[in-house]
Amino acid sequence: MQKRLPRFKRVPIATPLWLGERDWQIIRLVHRHRFLRSDQIAAFIGGSQQGIVRRLQLLFHHSYLERPLAQLESYYRPGSRAIVYGLGNKGEELVKQEFGISPSWRDKNRAVGRMLLEHTLLVADVMVSIELACRKRGDVQVVYEDDLATGTKRQPFQWRVTIPSGEKLTVIPDFVFALTAAALGGPKDTATFNEARDILVGVLRQIAGYIQSLGLTNESDVLSSGFDIILSGKSPRVPLAQPGGIKLDNSISGQLGVALTSVPNAKAYQVQYGTGTGAWLEAGIFPNTRGILIHNLTPGTVYSVRVRAVGGSTQYSPWSNAISLMAI
Repeated sequence: MQKRLPRFKRVPIATPLWLGERDWQIIRLVHRHRFLRSDQIAAFIGGSQQGIVRRLQLLFHHSYLERPLAQLESYYRPGSRAIVYGLGNKGEELVKQEFGISPSWRDKNRAVGRMLLEHTLLVADVMVSIELACRKRGDVQVVYEDDLATGTKRQPFQWRVTIPSGEKLTVIPDFVFALTAAALGGPKDTATFNEARDILVGVLRQIAGYIQSLGLTNESDVLSSGFDIILSGKSPRVPLAQPGGIKLDNSISGQLGVALTSVPNAKAYQVQYGTGTGAWLEAGIFPNTRGILIHNLTPGTVYSVRVRAVGGSTQYSPWSNAISLMAI
């Protein structure tokens, strides 16, 4: 009887793997969406879902794909769960070498937070529905952002919103795509194009209104909700200093409290923790230097914590030196 492979730990010696055309499709697809469930990948690629799942397993154990640890929480809920995949180290190298694309994500996929993971998967659900609808129709095709000729290397898709505090933020959309169809020309096609453009503008305004309706009062709220932002202002921002003065408190069982000295010009603070044997895990992004709590820790385990500031001209400061303390 064949032994079941571990879900979130790679085996020392995996079955030999030779990359085929379908493997290239999977890697490019996961890079495009950052995170996808196995059922979403099967829907995009087509064919046998069981065969796709087996291939994803091999790509994971050979480090082409990653299985984010944030999805572990869902395995404690009733029912079966499709495994979520992101790019692994070899996958990132492959994308850079073969496609000339440098992955721009700030952190390793394995340590991504649960909120951002679920947010990204919901966006992917929308894109799967659009892709399958276009395939069914036959005369409409989805064109993705990496295939769009924008005429600029800078971020061309962004818009500004004013949050309740009065500050203006530039928000980058979760996903960009276009729809193409064979056109015969003439007034009818022009009218169709104008109608589609008006719908798109309306959707963008709805998204901007949605962001404002969330009551986001500072940049940390925007970041922790899964949105990327470009900070804008009249005066130039300076690089942020490395956080210091970090203190840990284990007076509450199963938790660690974190406090630190404030960093000038910082808008928020990103906190990560780990045991020293694996990847750093996301604790969250916090607006203040006090009242930071890391939950659901194992008593008797020593945890290391590091912090970086968010804001400034570089958006992030260097990570602080790691501080360790045992959870009780």
